[in-house]
Amino acid sequence: MFDELQLKRELHIKANMKDPMHFIGVPSELYFLVDCFAECIGCEAHVLIILQKIRQDRTFKSIGYDFEVSESYACKIFSKHVSKLAKCQERFTFWPFREEILLRLPVPFRAR
Repeated sequence: MFDELQLKRELHIKANMKDPMHFIGVPSELYFLVDCFAECIGCEAHVLIILQKIRQDRTFKSIGYDFEVSESYACKIFSKHVSKLAKCQERFTFWPFREEILLRLPVPFRAR
């Protein structure tokens, strides 16, 4: 029974790897970010649960079914690790300077 659950979980993770943009909102060429986040959180499956919830807004029951965990455990994973994931992704987020933003604004918005 445990082997079946592990196999199903691994197949779901492989499906995420085949089309990550659809499942988790990460382009294929940036999938290494999932590994970086997994190092930060400690589990790739937990990262995928969080990213699927954010990307697709699926119910925890549905996500739990895919990863063979209960609805409440999927919710607990999300609640516990989403702030850690946000902290991990900060180093990959680029915020331009205010002046750069203002220069690139359309003319009607600059007056405001």
